[in-house]
Amino acid sequence: MRLYSQQRENFKKYFCFNLGFTMIEMVVSVGIISLLSAIFLANYHGANHKTELNMEAQKVVSNLNLARSFSLSSKKYNNSLPAGGWGVHFKTSSPDKYLIFADVNNNQSYDDGEADIDKGGRVINLPDNIIIDSADNGGTVDVVFLPPDPAIYFNGSIEPVSSAWVKLKEKDNNIFKTITINSLGLSEISD
Repeated sequence: MRLYSQQRENFKKYFCFNLGFTMIEMVVSVGIISLLSAIFLANYHGANHKTELNMEAQKVVSNLNLARSFSLSSKKYNNSLPAGGWGVHFKTSSPDKYLIFADVNNNQSYDDGEADIDKGGRVINLPDNIIIDSADNGGTVDVVFLPPDPAIYFNGSIEPVSSAWVKLKEKDNNIFKTITINSLGLSEISD
């Protein structure tokens, strides 16, 4: 019985005095937590930039669909129907924005004054870290939807063309998204 009682006393002493962590255990634990937090934050910021680029590419597709809708619904520009329908203008020399415009003179391309916001046009500004990096046809793409079909014209072409593309870039991480518009006016986003 004495042996059991001695073991019990030793057991109590050991566990009563060793309830805390040693300094080495604390340093290792804090180091592991810090490392995991740093990895998480680095991945979070990268994923956040990629998500923002994906959202902007979706907005471009949405605005292409809006211009097509304007054309099909006979939306007026400056209180009259635009002769050439509605379109979207992308230009790499103005990489921070694109325009929804009314093709007033029916030349299947954007001309100054056709995107006046007071008359019905729109200017869409991109976020600070996203730009139009490149575009089909040497840096300018005009996608025009001519009702009632709607026939799709790219860059002032006389005949409808099969497709055009615009590439968006997230400046900080060099991530790209390409929006391709086909001859039916349907848009597709790819990396």
